Amino acid sequence: MKKRLALSFLVLLVLAMTFSPAQAAEKTPAQVLDGFYKWYFKNVPAIDPVKGPEHKPFTYRDNFSQAKDFFQPDLYRMLSMAFTKGPSDGDWIDFDPFINAQMGARGYKMGKSALKGNRATVTVSILPGRGSTWKDIPVELTKSGGTWRISNYLYDKDFDLYRFLKKMKYFKE
Repeated sequence: MKKRLALSFLVLLVLAMTFSPAQAAEKTPAQVLDGFYKWYFKNVPAIDPVKGPEHKPFTYRDNFSQAKDFFQPDLYRMLSMAFTKGPSDGDWIDFDPFINAQMGARGYKMGKSALKGNRATVTVSILPGRGSTWKDIPVELTKSGGTWRISNYLYDKDFDLYRFLKKMKYFKE
């Protein structure tokens, strides 16, 4: 009995030394992005494909502080400020930057990932609130402090979220 107990303890000790908490907690860029979209879809109203959003489509903005850890600090800071602005402020975000649309979305699925050093690009496919064609959005993530965080949305070759925000009057240097 004592030998079994000692052997069990030894096995547990070896396993604990092999798998550190840091290794177990480290997520891939795709897992981080998937975690963000799970949060996002919990914080937007349900979409009826015919009627559109039942409520204000940008309700996630009210709870955006909950998503802080998904973003690089600079992008989070700019989004947080920009989300407080409206049409009367001149510069504002009149679309949902996480789906690149104004009419909401009904779903998402994770696509391909490309990793190069501390930078990754993960494609997320969005099913719009109206229509049935999935729309791909490449999302850049950067690893800092051992954690992957969203650093930009690449809508097309001439339009990305980070540059769009930097052009707003609040962020010009």
